[in-house]
Amino acid sequence: MTIYSLTPPERETIVNGSDDDDTVTVWTAQRPIITRLRKLACATLLEEGHYGTTAWAKFELPAAALSFRNPMSAERREQMRQRALAEGRSLPDNARPVSQNQTETT
Repeated sequence: MTIYSLTPPERETIVNGSDDDDTVTVWTAQRPIITRLRKLACATLLEEGHYGTTAWAKFELPAAALSFRNPMSAERREQMRQRALAEGRSLPDNARPVSQNQTETT
């Protein structure tokens, strides 16, 4: 018997809602998203299952709980890094300085 699983491009997240709805539904086969939504108090698990070895889940949550954030500019990230260093706070292991040739717009 062959056990199937979804390929990386198939492990997607789909958000469905409209201007007329107070809630959105989220279907996902991405493990980090499933974990995050399980921890979110306002998210209700509607369905879950497996496609072969790939877990999937469908949640409902208030539309107001869904937000899309602008990415932080390299300049702002460096300012925050410098402030943390000046205050003597330690940085996470994955923190890295921003090179001079990196430019991003906000």
